[in-house]
Amino acid sequence: MSGEREVAGMRWWVGLLLVTAVWAALYLPGIGTFELKGEEGRRILPARAMVQSGEWVLPYSEGRPYHRKPPLINWMVATGFAVAGGESETAARVPSALSVLGLGLVAWWAGRSFRDVHREFPVFLALAVLGTAGVIEKGRLAEIEAVYVSLAGAGMLLWAAAWKRGAGPWGLWLPACGLMGLAMLAKGPVFLAFFVPVMVVTLWQAGELRRLRHPAALVGMALVFLVPVPWALGVKARLARLSGEVEGRGPGEVWMDQVLGRLMPEKFDVMSWVTSPLDTVLTLSVPAVVALVWWRVLRREVVSGLPARDRALLRGLAWGSLVSGLALALIPEPHARFQLPLAAPVALLAVWLLCVDRGAGVGQESEEKRWRVAHGLLLAVMVGITVCGALLPLSAAFAAARMKTWFLLGGSMVPWVVLVYTRTRRQAEPERLFTAYGAVLLQVALVLAFVVMPRWAVGREHRDPAARVMAAAGSGAKIAAMYPGPQPFLFYLGAGTVECAGLSAIPEGTTHVLVPVRKWGEERTRRGLEKRGFGKVLVEVEGRVTEGPAEAKRYVLVGR
Repeated sequence: MSGEREVAGMRWWVGLLLVTAVWAALYLPGIGTFELKGEEGRRILPARAMVQSGEWVLPYSEGRPYHRKPPLINWMVATGFAVAGGESETAARVPSALSVLGLGLVAWWAGRSFRDVHREFPVFLALAVLGTAGVIEKGRLAEIEAVYVSLAGAGMLLWAAAWKRGAGPWGLWLPACGLMGLAMLAKGPVFLAFFVPVMVVTLWQAGELRRLRHPAALVGMALVFLVPVPWALGVKARLARLSGEVEGRGPGEVWMDQVLGRLMPEKFDVMSWVTSPLDTVLTLSVPAVVALVWWRVLRREVVSGLPARDRALLRGLAWGSLVSGLALALIPEPHARFQLPLAAPVALLAVWLLCVDRGAGVGQESEEKRWRVAHGLLLAVMVGITVCGALLPLSAAFAAARMKTWFLLGGSMVPWVVLVYTRTRRQAEPERLFTAYGAVLLQVALVLAFVVMPRWAVGREHRDPAARVMAAAGSGAKIAAMYPGPQPFLFYLGAGTVECAGLSAIPEGTTHVLVPVRKWGEERTRRGLEKRGFGKVLVEVEGRVTEGPAEAKRYVLVGR
């Protein structure tokens, strides 16, 4: 049966090409045209410090050791700079996009174990993962979540695929745990709050909890925690050699403080707590909605009649995701991004439920209401995008990009042609729904490329302060940023700008010092700079912290 489906389905290379094309359309357009956003400065500036100092074990930010987060994203950004031969937004963000491509390809590979469910399961699963709203948002930025969610999600999909095909103990645990060990280097063990419930419920439903005592399971889970150990030991050794002025606690202690800090009652925010479940559904987008609706309908009628192993895994995906998702949504300080590790298991659950449903073909009276509603929602999105594409060229705000918006309107006709053509073939479900979903993703890619990116590209929030500083400093300037804080505009001062945490750390050959106004106002700091010849205020600029409350910060550039 499986072999017949495989022969009749899409050729493997066509599926891979399609997955790669969808990834490129969603994640690459305009990736280097807009300035830093969110917490990108927190990821990129330590990478710059790595390249400057050659210290890749203990990251530095603002001139101080920075190990509040594991360094994998910093390593990847620094490698991007090295490969590109210089710093740029593109070089910083491409590693994140490539991480998501890796997740999409692993989803396609894992989906091959589910071809007995549907011959096109690999492509369906990859499209569902790549089209998740939260993954698209983070995968286009130099953010931890892009790498962390990709590695953790790929590990969970490999575990589920190994379970589905009945792999032996070592095949079940080691490949998945190896990837999840790398996820530990991206953001620590938070993803285990999602994987463990899915895994435990699956084993419990199959009556195989004893598998947790197998040496393969013990070695696999140990591997998850052992992968980051060499780095953590290296950090601990370096901190021990530093002076007593810097924090000597290791990464584990810092991470534990961060986790406990999220659970403190004073972090409780009523509005965030109430809206968090809805934010989670929006972040996980279409797969989350499908999983909720189809699970409610099918869990008794269809799922209960499946083979025992399939039934156990489906229940593990459903109940494990629901329990862990609700638990994380109800902590005192919830954020939708905390739920992103659910992107892969929820996408797998949604695709599986769609494939085991007995959907009707186009025009048949027996077509289920849930399929009609799903198509109606996707159709509404396509109509909305098309109408916006028609109206945007008439807007003064888009006058400079009028040709691009007209191109959006023309390009948005392509998904409509695809949709009409497939409907004439009277496709059965879920092929027809995934065709519509693919058309929507194509329109989203067009909107990103021709509407969102041109608007973001004109943003000068960080570039303008940097341009004023560079104009005042002149060519050939070597700038030291003292006590700078997490300021994204430092990225635009050039690769030669060095962050430092005190007067003694100002490098030899420095021509200008950038210092916060409040520090310049301190007599000790001002006198110390004047003794080193930095007594002339050249320009004052205002930067903006983009993480947490958006508070303005003022800086002065002083020269000799």
